[in-house]
Amino acid sequence: MNNNTKKETEDKQVKTPENRWSPGFLGTIFFALVVYVGIACINHSEAKDYREKILSNQRESLSLAEQKIEAIYKLDSLIAISQSRLDTTKSDSLKPNRDSLLYINYIISHREELKRSSDALKQELDATTKDTKSMIDIHLQYIDQQYSTLSLWAGIITIVFLIFSFYGVFKQEDAINKANAIIKDLTNRLLDLDEYMKIKKEKLEEDSESYEQKIEEKALLAVKNIIQEADKQRKINQLTTEADDYRKEEKYELALQKVDEAINIDNENSYLYYMKAFIAHKLDNYELAIECYRKSAEKILDNYSIFNNWGAVLSDWAKIKNDEKLFAESCEKHKKAAEINPNKESIFYNWGNALSEWAKIKNDEKLFAESCKKYQKAAEINPKDETIFNNWGAVLSDWAKIKNDEKLFAESCEKHKKAAEINPNKESIFNNWGNALLGLAQIKNDEKLFAESCKKYQNAAEINPNNEHIFYNWGTALSEWAKINNDEILFAESIKKYQKAAEINPKNESILNNWGGIILSVPQFKIDISSQKQEIESILLKAEAIKEGAGSYNLACLYSLLDQKDIALNWLEKSLRYNPTQVKDVIESDSDLDNIKSDPRFNELMDKYFPEK
Repeated sequence: MNNNTKKETEDKQVKTPENRWSPGFLGTIFFALVVYVGIACINHSEAKDYREKILSNQRESLSLAEQKIEAIYKLDSLIAISQSRLDTTKSDSLKPNRDSLLYINYIISHREELKRSSDALKQELDATTKDTKSMIDIHLQYIDQQYSTLSLWAGIITIVFLIFSFYGVFKQEDAINKANAIIKDLTNRLLDLDEYMKIKKEKLEEDSESYEQKIEEKALLAVKNIIQEADKQRKINQLTTEADDYRKEEKYELALQKVDEAINIDNENSYLYYMKAFIAHKLDNYELAIECYRKSAEKILDNYSIFNNWGAVLSDWAKIKNDEKLFAESCEKHKKAAEINPNKESIFYNWGNALSEWAKIKNDEKLFAESCKKYQKAAEINPKDETIFNNWGAVLSDWAKIKNDEKLFAESCEKHKKAAEINPNKESIFNNWGNALLGLAQIKNDEKLFAESCKKYQNAAEINPNNEHIFYNWGTALSEWAKINNDEILFAESIKKYQKAAEINPKNESILNNWGGIILSVPQFKIDISSQKQEIESILLKAEAIKEGAGSYNLACLYSLLDQKDIALNWLEKSLRYNPTQVKDVIESDSDLDNIKSDPRFNELMDKYFPEK
């Protein structure tokens, strides 16, 4: 149905027919009135004839009254029966007869009163019967007088009744006409509504088909997206699994390729950037690792692991670049991680590492103290982690070396002892413990402590005989111990330990430099240094080949002892150029350089690389 049709339907009105008194209606009323008056006159003349009949009827009424009195006595039993019927009616009928219930309840409520009244009524029956007989005559006379009046009023009432009856017939006809008009209007409206509903139904069917089609399309699209997402996730899982396998095999380049392939599939995945950052850190690609941790943190802001590892990368890079700003950034990341999860020991452990390395650069006692507080916090969270106590002890040892403090060395030894109690099978604990004992032995010049230090290195080597750092430190402890009494046996043992360390890792320039330096420092060899020249030179040149400046200072000492001044000064200048952290006083007090100290070029080098401030 269009809008115009609908409006026309709504504007339709029902016309009510006019009310008129037709001549037929008035004639009917007049005729009825004449007939009724005639009937009333006839009834009045016949009233006397009915008087005797009324008297007879009254006597019969008295007899009937006696019967009713007897019925009253039976009423009590009827009341009981009615009560039971009432209960049955109330329970069985959904809609009981209201008048019946009220009547029965009325009888029940007045049962006692009726019983008393029935007794009294019986006593008064005789008296009433006598009075009634006398009153009948009186009332009959009164009836004669009033009957004509009553008949007249009855006629009037009847006439009024007829008038209203005829008027009612007329009004009924009028109502029927109105009803017919309303029905006709409703019929028209229903027809319009039916047409409207048909149109609506057709539209709804069309909309329903369109809606179902849209739902079906959306469902198919959703299923397609789910399948695509599942397939994408399957590929990502496969690639990350392969990457993790390569990581475990330390094939970090291949692992990084797999992660990049996964990122190409989903570049919004925080975990993939986290994984890439971790692998990049293993490849010492610090800038890439930092960038990936930043991207990972942008997508997930409340993951403490991201900030913790991010801080560790910044700390390692800061250590390489000797950059205090990077150390400060590292500590900020660890602080953020601790805010997210204040109950994770690894956060405070790494935070302590960053602070300790920063403290070494600045030689800052406050940073060392702050570092130890972080280790203490980590140990409070997890007192069963030996790594915490091991690093804590190592930091105390480094701090003790700077301050030359016996107490700090003793505290360091206590931390390593605690770590060894937790895990007696970890070589790094005994290696670091040996370093702390060595530092304490050097301060106190105590051979017992040197011996104890060497025992710890031996324990470490027994746990892991393939760790070059253990033999390197062990060789250092033996050489320092040997210097106390110029003990040839200890020097020889020291050289063996360096040789062992170099066999394990021939690419470590520090091991080669110290190995050549120890041979150079043996007093017996200095007597005829030329006999050791080839061996010492070969070892130190290997160190120099690995890293320029690594063996240059000891080569300068070697050629100074051989009194080859030009070569010695050249190596000394190279050492100063590549090792700017050397101390002038140490160089000037080194007896191995005595042969070149008188050369003006030596003083020129000192002035050049150690200018007066």
